[in-house]
Amino acid sequence: RVQADNLRFDGKFSEAYNAFERALALSSEIDDRISTGIELANMSLLANVLNDHSASLYYGKKALALFRMIGNEYQQPFPQRMQAYAYIKENDLPQARAHCIDSLKGNQFIGHKTGVLAGLICLAAILLAEGNDTEAKRLLYTIQSEIAAKSISLMEPDEKAFDELKKILKMGKPIPKNEHPGLPQILNSLGIR
Repeated sequence: RVQADNLRFDGKFSEAYNAFERALALSSEIDDRISTGIELANMSLLANVLNDHSASLYYGKKALALFRMIGNEYQQPFPQRMQAYAYIKENDLPQARAHCIDSLKGNQFIGHKTGVLAGLICLAAILLAEGNDTEAKRLLYTIQSEIAAKSISLMEPDEKAFDELKKILKMGKPIPKNEHPGLPQILNSLGIR
């Protein structure tokens, strides 16, 4: 799996996908469930980056089911978000929203701040798909402000979605914090504490 990770970090996504497939076969053979789940989640991520959203959804579902079966709450929010992105592409916005909110709640529960911001990017994509450009843009300004203030690096699917949203919504430089809601206010409005 180290080779697969290195290929992914080098931006060689197709090669990384193939390497994760090989690692998945080995992990499955020896019944290493944690590694199997992580490999499935990475395949979901890479399928997203490669624009194969049905594969991303498939691997995201398998990863989530496995993490739930073994009781690994820390790993569950990521495949939920990958599924949400895939459902957006399939225009199944109720499913996208349900998985996105579950991912947000999970990341908030485990204290994963970057995961929370990534979930909010996913939510902004859902808002845009629902035709709510104003709320999507407002949310993105908050995310943009948080990312800049904390020097956060996003995972590839989230970075891709963030860049697409900023382009579609014609966003410029960050606006002052007093002109958009803060992160606690947004999470509170979503019932996420």
